[in-house]
Amino acid sequence: MVRIRLKRTGTRNLSCFRVVVVDGRKTRDGKTIEEIGFYDPRHDEENLNLERYDHWVSVGAQPSDTAADIARRIRDPKAQEKKKAELQAKADAVAKEKADAEAKAVAEKKAAEDKVAKEEAAKAKKEADAAAKEEAAKKAEEDKAAKVESEKSEEKAAPEAKAEKKSEKPEKKAAPEVKAEEKPAKPEKAEKAEKPEKAEKAKPEKKEKPAKPAKDADSKEKPAAKKEDAKKE
Repeated sequence: MVRIRLKRTGTRNLSCFRVVVVDGRKTRDGKTIEEIGFYDPRHDEENLNLERYDHWVSVGAQPSDTAADIARRIRDPKAQEKKKAELQAKADAVAKEKADAEAKAVAEKKAAEDKVAKEEAAKAKKEADAAAKEEAAKKAEEDKAAKVESEKSEEKAAPEAKAEKKSEKPEKKAAPEVKAEEKPAKPEKAEKAEKPEKAEKAKPEKKEKPAKPAKDADSKEKPAAKKEDAKKE
């Protein structure tokens, strides 16, 4: 039985096909009777000799589904255009899918970078807060230690201050002792006090002058006597 089918050619991942007339008992890539066209799916190119195709179909050759589709697209330009439109739509869909995948990859990468940046920022902030807290605690401890040390120094200085005050008090009391020692050196005042007594004792002697009033009395009596004598005469 004769068949019209595709024969694979080209290299791996770069396949290309030929439309051939072959004995149905042969393998896919076996010896062919005639080549009547080709098909390149990578570049969407196809060609078929319709005259030879119709001849072999008329003599009883059985075309494969792919070969029949190629013949139908080539016979009907509208079908070919439709096929091209379908292929273009498919290519656009693939391109769009690829672009979406790239955009998604970029978005995911950006999201990952933003996440890493946020984590680093949060980590840095946490470390800064911890460092600030540790520094504040250290400063508080230092202030506390300084306060305790100042209190201790004040406690130590308090007895010394008290001792100094006690040592200063006897020095103040030493002044009256000097005065007490100097007091015996005041006999001059006693002498001065004695002098007024002597003066007072001497003064009464000076005040013994009651004779003057007697003279006055005599002087008063004499004129009175003279008046009486004058009257008698």
